[in-house]
Amino acid sequence: MSLLTLHTASRNFESARQVGILPEGHKGRRLHGHSFVAKIRADLPAGWAPYPGGEVPLLGQRLAACTEQLDYRLLNDLHPNPTDENLARWLRDQLDVPGLEQVGIQSTADQGVDLDRHDQAHVWRRYRFQSAHKLPNVPLGHKCGRLHGHGFEVIVHANQDAGGRDLSIDYDHLDAIWAPFHYQLNHQYLNDIEGLSNPTSEIMAGWLWARLKAVLPELSWVTVYETGSCGANFNGREYRIWKEMTLDSAVRLRHAPGGHPLAGTHGHTFTLRLHLAAPLDQVMGWTVDFGDVKALFNPIFKRLDHHPLHELPGLADCDAASLSHWILQQARAVLVAADDPDWHRLSQNFALLCEAMKPYGLTANLEFMPWTSVKSAREAVTVVEGAGRPDNAGVLVDALHFGRSATTLEDISTLPREWLHYAQWCDAEPGTHFSQEDLIHTAREARLPPGEGRIDLVGLSQALPVDLPISVEVVNFEQEAQHSPEAWASQCLAASQPYLV
Repeated sequence: MSLLTLHTASRNFESARQVGILPEGHKGRRLHGHSFVAKIRADLPAGWAPYPGGEVPLLGQRLAACTEQLDYRLLNDLHPNPTDENLARWLRDQLDVPGLEQVGIQSTADQGVDLDRHDQAHVWRRYRFQSAHKLPNVPLGHKCGRLHGHGFEVIVHANQDAGGRDLSIDYDHLDAIWAPFHYQLNHQYLNDIEGLSNPTSEIMAGWLWARLKAVLPELSWVTVYETGSCGANFNGREYRIWKEMTLDSAVRLRHAPGGHPLAGTHGHTFTLRLHLAAPLDQVMGWTVDFGDVKALFNPIFKRLDHHPLHELPGLADCDAASLSHWILQQARAVLVAADDPDWHRLSQNFALLCEAMKPYGLTANLEFMPWTSVKSAREAVTVVEGAGRPDNAGVLVDALHFGRSATTLEDISTLPREWLHYAQWCDAEPGTHFSQEDLIHTAREARLPPGEGRIDLVGLSQALPVDLPISVEVVNFEQEAQHSPEAWASQCLAASQPYLV
């Protein structure tokens, strides 16, 4: 799966304008003002910035130089019809930025236009309503099964070829289209509305799409915010959800020149948004439970939040692009266990799984385990090769299974680097004499912190790539009971550090 890295920057400016092309009596024809936000996205070529990681600061500087010409100005002095579309064009023409993908003007907190290099206008307008709901199909005890409510937000997105026109889709037109939906949804119990008996964010986005598309042919997608940090959108074909969280972390840019402020230790509150796409579960009415997203991502989140990111193994640098690539690499690795004695069928099914996962940017990491049909690293290699060596396939090395299988350090060191996406770390008594019951018991509830067993962790560490992400997996019911979760995690991480440098 190819990845596109878009660098972004935004700047505010305070300006006055009159839009004379609007109909007679329209309030926008009068002299008025806005707190504008200009936003740009660019696919920047390598080496454009003075140093790796310096793309966003330089992009911000270029944008600031342009918006300074607009700040505290009458925009009509620059353009006779300073609509959001024309302001975006003006910025696009002024900016000396290669690979410019999109220029946006947000004239209020609830509306804006994004213009691409082909003059395609993406118009959006935000609406709010207050409603109660519950999700009837969630498991017993799930909080969303209780009657509760939200201050929902909906963004209506519409695309149109602007064709050089001063104005594409008028915001007032969107307001008129939305008005009956606001009346139907605001201060209501959503479950009582036809088609919304299971009003998840995804179901609501699809419900709105079907009804809005009939009266707004330009509609491109609908976004539903259930809370300020999560939501879903639907474009008529697929559902996507997102979950937002913040990281408070210390950083240092390794590639910033000496004496530059970014080269020293400093900190940021980062905003991280995870985007996920999956088929709609017809029973649950969602793609993925927002709570599950948070729980699944939590191990990665804990490695980032309230930590010095420049000490994180495998992170190229602490700029936003490097962080995004690192997080994506960590989050898209999926563990695959296989236990089919028919090796031909197993390889075929593994190939099909890799193919199904590819559109979502996921890697299928086959874990060899001595009580399954794939007992060693060599056998895992056989499966991957039998599947045709898919480019998103991998082999997962678990220290426990390395120590309790016929796998050698040479087997590990000869694994192709592109097959290794992460490894799992723990300790135990090694050997190939354990019963199946003993193997499963240790794996699931009696692993030891590194250094408390006799697995050759030093040799294993040397056989693995130095930049490989490591998951510390020490499940030990007896020892865990003696510590708080935080203390146990800290103890296991500290015990792992000597083997991971």
